[in-house]
Amino acid sequence: MTYKLMAVDIDGTLLNNHNELTENTKNAIRLGVEKGLIFTIATGRPPQGIESLNKALNLDVPFITYNGAMVVFGKSRQVIYEQKLSQKDARDIIELGKKFQVTTMVWKDNGLHVAKLNERVNKYKMISGAEAIVTDNMERLIVNGVSKILWYDEVEKIEQYQQVIGKHLSGNVN
Repeated sequence: MTYKLMAVDIDGTLLNNHNELTENTKNAIRLGVEKGLIFTIATGRPPQGIESLNKALNLDVPFITYNGAMVVFGKSRQVIYEQKLSQKDARDIIELGKKFQVTTMVWKDNGLHVAKLNERVNKYKMISGAEAIVTDNMERLIVNGVSKILWYDEVEKIEQYQQVIGKHLSGNVN
């Protein structure tokens, strides 16, 4: 079977258990590209969260970011597709986040916005490659749509919240 396109996630797929892009992986990608394979990354990370990988791979192909909500070209970061959350869905997610007392992080215009800094935000900043912008009014952020809203809490709690989300939101959110 001949593959024409390979889209891979980053954590645990492209990177090893030590968050490293190994030489073997880089060489395998290079070999595939030389043989005509289109190689890309599909991730929940924002565009800036894949910059260092793109420098190491030296690719200028569309990268799928924000779990599919934005597609950007690797080197130019030109946005070629974007699907923002509706204002209603964004508002509902933020309100439920307040109710559940989770750390809520909002991605708008490739900026990471939070209500307050805490340990979870600091951990996520390291993964995402972005500095957090503290805002006292999340409602203002959602007026023209946002790319992604992330809740950060204990896994067990998030799993419980997922059941509630399905009942309260439009089905456009996961």
